Amino acid sequence: MCGLTGFLGPATPGADPRPYTDILDAMSRRIAHRGPDGAGAVYLPGLGLGLAHTRLAILDPTPAGAQPMALVDGAAVPHSPGSSVQSTSSNASWIVYNGEIYNHMDIRRRLERESNIQGWRSGCDTETLLAACAAWGVEKAVASAVGMFAFAYWDGSSRTLTLARDRMGLKPLAYGFVGGNAGERALLFASEITSLEAHPQFPGLANLDASALASFFCWGCVPAPATIYTGFHKLPPGCLLTIRPQDVREGTLPEPHQYYSVARLAAAGLADPLVDEDDAVERMEDALQCAVADRLLSDVPLGAFLSGGTDSSLVAALMQRASDRPVATFTMGSPHPEHDESAKAAAIATHLGTRHTHLPVTEADALALAADMGRLYDEPFADSSQIPTHLVSRLARGHVAVCLSGDGGDELFGGYNRHLFGPAIWRRIGGVPFPVRRVLAAILARGGESALDRAYRLIAPALPPERRQMLFRQKAAKVRRGLLAHDREAFYRALAALWSEPPLSAQFGSTTTPPWPQPRMTAGLEESPGGARALDFGDWMQAADQLGYLPDDILAKVDRASMAVALEVRVPLLDHRVVELAWRLPRSLRMNHGHGKTILRTLLSRHLPQELVDQPKQGFGVPLADWLRGPLRPWVEEMLAPASLGSHGLLDVRAIQSEWRRLLADNDRSGINAPAMRIWAVCMFQAWYAERTSR
Repeated sequence: MCGLTGFLGPATPGADPRPYTDILDAMSRRIAHRGPDGAGAVYLPGLGLGLAHTRLAILDPTPAGAQPMALVDGAAVPHSPGSSVQSTSSNASWIVYNGEIYNHMDIRRRLERESNIQGWRSGCDTETLLAACAAWGVEKAVASAVGMFAFAYWDGSSRTLTLARDRMGLKPLAYGFVGGNAGERALLFASEITSLEAHPQFPGLANLDASALASFFCWGCVPAPATIYTGFHKLPPGCLLTIRPQDVREGTLPEPHQYYSVARLAAAGLADPLVDEDDAVERMEDALQCAVADRLLSDVPLGAFLSGGTDSSLVAALMQRASDRPVATFTMGSPHPEHDESAKAAAIATHLGTRHTHLPVTEADALALAADMGRLYDEPFADSSQIPTHLVSRLARGHVAVCLSGDGGDELFGGYNRHLFGPAIWRRIGGVPFPVRRVLAAILARGGESALDRAYRLIAPALPPERRQMLFRQKAAKVRRGLLAHDREAFYRALAALWSEPPLSAQFGSTTTPPWPQPRMTAGLEESPGGARALDFGDWMQAADQLGYLPDDILAKVDRASMAVALEVRVPLLDHRVVELAWRLPRSLRMNHGHGKTILRTLLSRHLPQELVDQPKQGFGVPLADWLRGPLRPWVEEMLAPASLGSHGLLDVRAIQSEWRRLLADNDRSGINAPAMRIWAVCMFQAWYAERTSR
């Protein structure tokens, strides 16, 4: 796992290369946290190509695996300071790469058979990927790869630069133009936007995108392909972008080519379901065990996150079964019982025989980290579990360099309440005439027990009896927004969004109009038989989450939180073979009797006693409302002071101050409630903005 950055601009033969190498060095330093084991950079004046890399050495930590890496006359040449690579053939191909290809030795054997490639110089997957791109082309190379990756590949034969991102979006890659005319224009690319910000021509905070900021307040993150900056983009998962020097001169970019589509495979899987449930369970166990075993490939110590939930517990169980020694597991605890699964995690670790380490999250931890989130995240980001995720990563990094996680289980196997109950609720309210729903929503907005009772009588039959009161009271605000939805996609937004009306100032937000941007749904889903609307609403929501919420929130959170401490996190549940099989499962193995992840709980029961499997999920969260009203209150009030909110003219000061007063008066003790999440989003934007103005 590493960091990459670079640019493609006008060729500068004969010019002094130092200004360009200085830029590369500055861009590379911004992502040094991603790779503390080494750094390399190369500028090729005849091409106008600069490549830089920071290395976290996992496979073959010797200098033979250093990057940037060139393929010269069929042989891989790792770059190192003082090397003569810059003067090699102009037809050399180059790569800078972030990720892990778990089957790279299988790919090597194929290359030896099919392309007669011999004489490997390293044991690292970088050399394998470089050779595969040169021999087969980038699309065939990535289609053959099992793993996670983002890379930039310069093809010396075709004189093109290709940016690539893995199928599910585990590894990030951003890009965009700087420079106003053909003689100055350059394409920048990097693992993190913070690296692009180091380029002297980067436009900075004056170039914030109002629509992207509205998306942030809606979703708590900026969905791909947008970034917070106008004119800069995130490469979507499963995509390639091939650029010619002519494209850079003209300032135009082709559309990314989607080589892998979750939307298409969802439609294909649902059209070809597995019929036999017992066979499906066995197939899934084999696929998961294979995915876990593949992710044990490493030349450095490994461990696993163990929260106590179904997903991480199953990953830890399969990891321990594949290991001949106790594996290291890590968890965080909380002084608030409603957010603390550490006792359950410890019991699971004892049963599995892992070497377990536990650390509680305290208010002091939150206070120390909250303001630092603006530095750790390259865009505004407001998933409050970013704090425990960073802390457990920091804990694990003291013992191992690689951790396996259980991320992806909720999105693949129907683990969210919206998957379970959203379709039933929509069936009840969708048929009610919209004017009636609008009146009911207005009554509900004014509050009062009578309004809640009316809405409850409408919604409650769609919820399981034992959870009706709790779920309805916690989700009343989302129910009110849902009543105003014109269709089921808008209803999904109502269930998932933070701010229904992003708190942008009238002047800055004038270029944005509701409805606010949806999670990315690609053409593949629309092209399924009958179109997207032919899909069951629960399936549609799972596809939407896999296309948007998963890569843009969950995986972005894990990548930034872990790479800030140079920890590589591997996610076996998001092995593409597991994802494809999940879409073929009978629905009863995903969601059944008001519970999601049926098949995962079935498999976990093969490793743990039933009392540990059946304990209710508490979530990897924090008591956000209590923290904001308590130990974090001085910091929050500093972030929300009118002078601070009004200093940049971007936000609606009155709306935010009103929401803060509402949170202070709120008696909801559930820990993470709607006002708390909205105020957290404002604070995260303020922290991100303040970090950039202080540079």
